[in-house]
Amino acid sequence: MPDIGLQLIFGEGNSQERALKRSLLSAGVDVIRSEESIWLERYKLSGHIDGIINYNGEDILLELKSMNDHLFATINSYADLINSTKIWHNNYVVQLQLYMYAKHCQHGLFLIKSKSNGQLKEILVDLDMDIIDQTLQKCLDVNKCVDDINSMLTEVYQIEDIADIDDKEDREDVERIKQEVFEEIDKMLPDRIIDMPVCDFCDFKHICLPDEIREEQTKLYTESEDFIKKLIRRSELHVLQKEFNTLDKEVKFFLKQRKESAYYIGNEELDVMFHIQNGKQMKITEVED
Repeated sequence: MPDIGLQLIFGEGNSQERALKRSLLSAGVDVIRSEESIWLERYKLSGHIDGIINYNGEDILLELKSMNDHLFATINSYADLINSTKIWHNNYVVQLQLYMYAKHCQHGLFLIKSKSNGQLKEILVDLDMDIIDQTLQKCLDVNKCVDDINSMLTEVYQIEDIADIDDKEDREDVERIKQEVFEEIDKMLPDRIIDMPVCDFCDFKHICLPDEIREEQTKLYTESEDFIKKLIRRSELHVLQKEFNTLDKEVKFFLKQRKESAYYIGNEELDVMFHIQNGKQMKITEVED
């Protein structure tokens, strides 16, 4: 879940940018295709542009940003954004380049507003295919890795579904296969970064936090062996929950169609019978002769 403080900061930024767009319209600047979405299917990339302005017959991609006074004073050129120590400034560059590429614009314009006094800065940007190619290749690499891992995990879950959890050999085989798959997945994952200014703003830091982190950011709790075993078993059973919920719904739907208050459902070949009473099932494990 995103940090609430960050959400408030981003919300304020979005509010500033909406106000800036209204000011442009009031000043007679024609902002076309405002909030138009983009989707690059091959790269699984999506987004929304702030708008496009037409200048001397050329469409220029418009990107609106707002900054506090301190940061506003440090950004005066495209190079300042590229070389900034703030990771989100670097991301602004990649974002605009991808939007320009998606909308076939050769130029883009950063319009940056000071949050305190409303002062504006304009930064004109040329299309940079080096940045675009590097970013799109990274997207392809990430998507392939995710697809491969999902495929491997799906196979593991399918094996778990058909295994007999009451059979010791089956359980051991499943655990062995899982261990082998997880080891293979570990080899596929990229090296972790150790850059807290980046990790601090990542929504997934609770999942993938670098090993070298600030001491005050984490606490390690140790519990009894019995409790740890319960956690492990709980994780194993979790994968069966979806199948149980699906079957449970189907069974309950079937039982609701019956008018009788009490009856038996059984199968002689399977040597099993269920006693149904008031829509609830009670298992009888053997069929009496």
